[in-house]
Amino acid sequence: MKADVLIVGGGIMGCATAIELARKKKSVILFEKDEPGRHASGHNSGGVRCQGRDVREIPLAVAARAMWDHHEQTVQSDCGFHVSPRLRLAENDADMAVLEKRQALLNSLGYDHEVLVDREQVRRMSPHVAEHVVGGLACYTDGLANPLLTSKAYAATAEREGVTILSQTRVIDVQKTANGFKARTSSGKQYEGETLVNGTGAWAGRFSEMLGDPLPVYAAAPTMMVTDRVPGIMNGTSLGLTGRLLGLMAAENGTIIIGGGYRSPLDLEKEKIWIDPMQMSKAAKIMIEVLPALRSAQMIRCWTAFEGCLKDKVPIVGASTKVSGLFHVCGFSAHGFQLAPMMGRVMSQLVLGREPELPLDDFRPDRFEQAA
Repeated sequence: MKADVLIVGGGIMGCATAIELARKKKSVILFEKDEPGRHASGHNSGGVRCQGRDVREIPLAVAARAMWDHHEQTVQSDCGFHVSPRLRLAENDADMAVLEKRQALLNSLGYDHEVLVDREQVRRMSPHVAEHVVGGLACYTDGLANPLLTSKAYAATAEREGVTILSQTRVIDVQKTANGFKARTSSGKQYEGETLVNGTGAWAGRFSEMLGDPLPVYAAAPTMMVTDRVPGIMNGTSLGLTGRLLGLMAAENGTIIIGGGYRSPLDLEKEKIWIDPMQMSKAAKIMIEVLPALRSAQMIRCWTAFEGCLKDKVPIVGASTKVSGLFHVCGFSAHGFQLAPMMGRVMSQLVLGREPELPLDDFRPDRFEQAA
C-alpha cells in the first residue's frame, strides 16, 4: 500500500498533521501502535495555555490559541474547551520579582498576554487563595479542554478527510529507499510513502534511530489527579505557582485537576508506569497551603501517560538534517496539547516543501549537535 505521506504516531500532533495534509489533497497513512490519543495526547491535564511558555514557543502558542475558538468548524467538536483564566501566583516578594521580570521580557518582545496583578486583583479572581499570596501574573485567555475528547475528534476528522488510520499497528522497521520510505509493521505488511513524519512521542528517539537520525528524546510520566466536585472554590480560575511545583485547573463540573510537574517511575521497554503516591501527596500538601478551603476535598482518581521530553523543554519540529524526506514533530515535554492545531499547519507546510508561516529555527532537530 502506498501513500504520499506516512505518519508514525497517532497522537494529536500526528492527527493534526494528517488533517492538514489531507485537506491539501495528499494521501496519508497514519500508524498507531495502540489507539489514537492513547498516551499523552489523550491523558494530560487539558491545559490550553499561553502563560509561562518558553519565549521560543510564544508565537506558535498565541496562533494556536486563536484556533481553539474554531474547533467546532475545523474538527466538528468543541473539544470540551472553555476559558479558565490562568493565574501564576507569587507567594513572596522574591516570586513577585520573578513575575515582574517575566512581564518586562514579554513586553519588550511585543507580547501583552501576561499581566501583573496585585494582591487585591488576585483575590477578585480567586477569592479562596491563601493570605500569604502577594500577587500574580494573569493570562485571561487561557483555558481547559478535554484531552480524550479532543484526541478522538482529531482522529475522526482525519478519517473523514480520507486519512487511512491503522490502529493497533506497530511499525517495527522503516527503511529509506530511492523513492522515499518503506515501513514494515508487526503484521508483516509493508507500506511505502514519499515522505515520513515521526510523531511517536516518548518513542521518537528509538524510532528515529532506525533511520540513522537519533534524537535525544527521553520518556517521562507526568502524573495528575482530580478532586471530587467542590464548586465555587476556584471561581473558574486556574492556578500555578512561581517558586513551587503545582498546577490547579478549574474544570467546568466543579472538580479540580492537580498537576504541575509531578512524575512517576516508568519502564518504557515494558510500557508500564507506576503512579507514585508520595508525589501526589506532595502535590496535595502544597494545594492545601495555597487553597486552604480544599482541605476537605477528596481525591477520586490519579492518572499518567508516557510523554516525550527534551532537556531544553521545547520540542523538535522540522526536517531531518540527515535523512531527506524525514520530518520530526516530538519532544513536547508535557506542554504540547495546546499547540496542536498550529503545529499541524506548520508541519504540513514543511512536508509540502513550503516556508512555514511561523519560524521554526529554534526547534531544529540538530540543535543539540550544534550546541555541542
